[in-house]
Amino acid sequence: MTPEAPRFDELRAPGVKSLNVSLFKTFPIGERFKLQLRMEAAGVTNSPNFEAPGTNLGSVATFGVITTASGAQRMHGSVRISF
Repeated sequence: MTPEAPRFDELRAPGVKSLNVSLFKTFPIGERFKLQLRMEAAGVTNSPNFEAPGTNLGSVATFGVITTASGAQRMHGSVRISF
């Protein structure tokens, strides 16, 4: 029986970077009503967020290699009426 390869869970992963933007504009409609337009975007810079590197010494091909990335752009808008 061979011993299990040691794991190095304390290896550091690259930091997460993201830029989120929100724009709001309110328009008065008469004296009593207000119309608000909202536009929100997440991940504006389209930068990938890399996951942690492989930490299993038993697989030399993937040790220290970053194999996945996440992060996507999302944008949505809305309309709000206040009275």
